[in-house]
Amino acid sequence: MPIKLKRTIAIIVPGCHEKLILKRGLKKVAHFAHPRHGCQLFSEGESDEHLEGKKFIYHELKQAGWQVQYEAYQSDLHQRPDILGQKAGCGLVAFEYQCAPISFQKLVCRSRGYKQGRLAYIWILGKRYFLKGRLTQQNAMFMHWAPNLGFYLLFLDIARKRFEIDYAIQQADFLPLKYLRHYAYSFQELVAFLHARHEICYYPLTAKQIMTQEYKFQQQIYYGSKSLASLRAYCYTKGLTLADLPKQIFIDSYHPPLYRKPLLVLRSFQLLDYQDTQAVLKDSLYLLPFVRVKPHLASGGLQLA
Repeated sequence: MPIKLKRTIAIIVPGCHEKLILKRGLKKVAHFAHPRHGCQLFSEGESDEHLEGKKFIYHELKQAGWQVQYEAYQSDLHQRPDILGQKAGCGLVAFEYQCAPISFQKLVCRSRGYKQGRLAYIWILGKRYFLKGRLTQQNAMFMHWAPNLGFYLLFLDIARKRFEIDYAIQQADFLPLKYLRHYAYSFQELVAFLHARHEICYYPLTAKQIMTQEYKFQQQIYYGSKSLASLRAYCYTKGLTLADLPKQIFIDSYHPPLYRKPLLVLRSFQLLDYQDTQAVLKDSLYLLPFVRVKPHLASGGLQLA
């Protein structure tokens, strides 16, 4: 009796050239997966927002006359941008629509990869990164700066089918973040806005805002805020309390959004002639991979060596 041989078909991922296995358990729908977590191509699960956003960007670039590739794997970089586009007479541009959390290290690694591969790159942010009155390290690390826009972030609100750019971003101690916002309903409109001339200035504080700052500072002293702990300890060595600090620790205008700790802490150390102010300064800055921080520190009366 002839022996029947079972025919097996190997399913291989084009990007990483590794085989997939079929998983059929009791809890999840049957699916293919890698036998181990070694593939970097599918490291993030894709949400509906991410999938729809990629389609929207692809369509908008096509409408604007770009040559577009959807998820084109770059074998020399071992990276796969969401969209790879090219305009006539220009180089390749990688478009990343970031909806999921990402670490600072991974963001820098991906961006450096594109740079080493001589690809321009643009990070467009999803709804989890929308500004909500204040900056966090999570959204601050995507900030860029341009002379006509100041500090800015670029978003895609896929639910409303529009790009959003928050620009002229600025902060002041204990006050809500201040910025301007523009909506663009096509990629062409977005590009036109990004290249248009805008007058950017830092807003002066009103008397009411200054009073609010002073009141909230007193609250932080009363409740023993951790952000003031190092300054409180140093004041003690000088025979002072935080309440003894002069009003010069406040500045009378908004300033560049560089600091994850109150700027008054840094100014206080500076006024008290603390010898290692530079170390305190470096520890108080957001990690900003796309911004040259040094030129923007002067507005706060501080310098980075």
